[in-house]
Amino acid sequence: MRRLAAGPCLVLLIWIASVFGQSAATIEGVSAEFEPLYRQALAIRERRLGPDHPKVADSLTNLALLLRNHGDLSAAEPLLRRALAIRERALGPRDVRIAADLENLASLLEARRDLGGAESLYRRALALREKAGRAAGLDLAATVTRLAALLENSGDLDGAVSLSRRALAIREKMLGPEHADVGIHLNNLGLLLEEKGEDAAAERLYRRAISVIEKSLGPAHPELGAAMNNLAGLMKARQDYQNAERLYRRALAIYQNSVGPDHPHVAATLSNLAQLRSARGDYDGAEALSRHALSIREKTPAEGDVAATLNQLAAILSAKGEYGAAVPLYRRALEIQEKELGPDHPDIAETLSALGFVYTRQGRLDSAESAVRRAMAIFEKALGQNHPEVAKQAINLAFLLSARGDFAGAVHLYRRALPIAEKELGPEHALVREARKNLSELERRLRR
Repeated sequence: MRRLAAGPCLVLLIWIASVFGQSAATIEGVSAEFEPLYRQALAIRERRLGPDHPKVADSLTNLALLLRNHGDLSAAEPLLRRALAIRERALGPRDVRIAADLENLASLLEARRDLGGAESLYRRALALREKAGRAAGLDLAATVTRLAALLENSGDLDGAVSLSRRALAIREKMLGPEHADVGIHLNNLGLLLEEKGEDAAAERLYRRAISVIEKSLGPAHPELGAAMNNLAGLMKARQDYQNAERLYRRALAIYQNSVGPDHPHVAATLSNLAQLRSARGDYDGAEALSRHALSIREKTPAEGDVAATLNQLAAILSAKGEYGAAVPLYRRALEIQEKELGPDHPDIAETLSALGFVYTRQGRLDSAESAVRRAMAIFEKALGQNHPEVAKQAINLAFLLSARGDFAGAVHLYRRALPIAEKELGPEHALVREARKNLSELERRLRR
């Protein structure tokens, strides 16, 4: 029987089904407008090959990654689960070839904040790749790195560091110590160590990363800018402002020349420079840099970054005493955060606390009290009653109540907050000393 040629539309659908790979990187740039074609390609394969064929699993994965990358996580999850089930039936649950399916599903669960479910899948994938031994190659290092990132997000820094060291060792052995990929992962491990407070070890890794990346990728590569940004942050924390600014400036030039003047990396580095200038007391310079960063970020859809820059600029204006200009910036940041994060996220409490300070400086005590009470309630719900952030807000609120003549209410808050603040911040912390002094004065006033 003569085989009929497929029509143009069918050819296109089969091409889409077969050419697009299974990695998120392959699908990432594909427009959501292609979703109907992906669905038709899936239907063709199901009809021609049956619902349990491995190529159907390929199409399910492609469609799921497209949906995930466009934000539809709930629709993507059952597709990835079905793809995994098909491949498990076809290959067996201990075949290393299902590791990629496990990791795709784990990544999605991680995005949905199901960290326990994601960790279980990553560990299962890791066990399969470990069993494959040398055949796993760099895929083993990639799986270890993904699990390390999950543990970091879960707060297990020790576990994350241990896995990151292992992934780095695999890459060094397979690629050599001067490979670009090794340099990039030196930088990532440095970030973890800095997060743990191991600054000296982090600095050594950052410096080695800069050397490796510069040799392997050249002096104008964005990855070099990333490592320089991280080392600059470490220098800034040590108040080595001169060296920090030199590194930030070089990173900024790299980004402007490699990814363009309006790239988010440029905005992030400008914000870092603004923080540095602010720390040095150069508020005019900090304001100019922060406004430049904001102008870039407002061109992108990443509203969370816009909110962060609005908060930064508002804090700079507040430090300059320009409270009237700071208030609308904080309010705009708050509006974005509430839309993006919901009403009870700790980032919103941070903004409310800063807004409460500005209102206090303006003498708008009613507005200040409302902002601080809400900040305190959010921190209490998110972090627990005995968290130092709750204590800080209680002390702020006590100050406001005292200023409004509610001495008994202020005393109650000071008495509640001081034991927590003393334990967490130390008895000689400036906030603790000021709160203790205020409480003593209020108690004397109430005894009269």
